[in-house]
Amino acid sequence: MANMMGMMAIVFIFAISLLAAAVARRLHDRGKSGAWGLMPLPFITFASVMMPTVFAQTFADMGLFFTMFINNVLYIAALVFLVILLAGAGSEGENRFGPDPTL
Repeated sequence: MANMMGMMAIVFIFAISLLAAAVARRLHDRGKSGAWGLMPLPFITFASVMMPTVFAQTFADMGLFFTMFINNVLYIAALVFLVILLAGAGSEGENRFGPDPTL
């Protein structure tokens, strides 16, 4: 079982690396920095760290619940903004990342 988890971790890291490369390349096509692709990362990291605390409580701490709710709303907003950036038309001609690949 541990061997299977290791294999899944390797596949996951490989898939995330390919996705990150595709996002960065697409953002470069739009003339944007690849760092825009990291926009949702702080929100998902915060949720991953806080989720065990939320589920470990017998009675809900409403302050923590509200914080997680706001975090999730911001995460979804960041994802929507990133999708809008990725779905837009590329910049015409050459940009700071190189020549237009469609020419």
